[in-house]
Amino acid sequence: MEAQVLENKNVPGKGEKYWQLTEAGNVDWDNWDNEEFDYDVWNNGNGFFSKEDAEFERERRKVIKELKEFARPFIKDQYNHYICYQHDFNEIRVEGAICFQDNNLYFSSVEKTWEAIKVVGIDRIKKYYLQVPEV
Repeated sequence: MEAQVLENKNVPGKGEKYWQLTEAGNVDWDNWDNEEFDYDVWNNGNGFFSKEDAEFERERRKVIKELKEFARPFIKDQYNHYICYQHDFNEIRVEGAICFQDNNLYFSSVEKTWEAIKVVGIDRIKKYYLQVPEV
């Protein structure tokens, strides 16, 4: 059944090839048929115009999953450590917050944060978690 939607410039045109992340995390392609399935894939963040974008997103999700194994929820009035990037010095840093919360993963200590960085890898964190542009 063809989905009844307004024209959307943010999806492929009918018959165009697009890339998707499958339920198993594989990168696969399909042709855009304007079907409900196509929109479900796209609207759930699993559809991409290029294979490279799909592969990037798959790796980004893996890095976040690996970091979450070390993370914990934000706790007000306690130090909540997080990973950030200092562009002036081109380095990964660990900072702490007590009373403000944003969209970071938080860790219980500086040591725990650096352990996560070591296990996941600085280059992978820079590229996929922090999305620091390559220089």
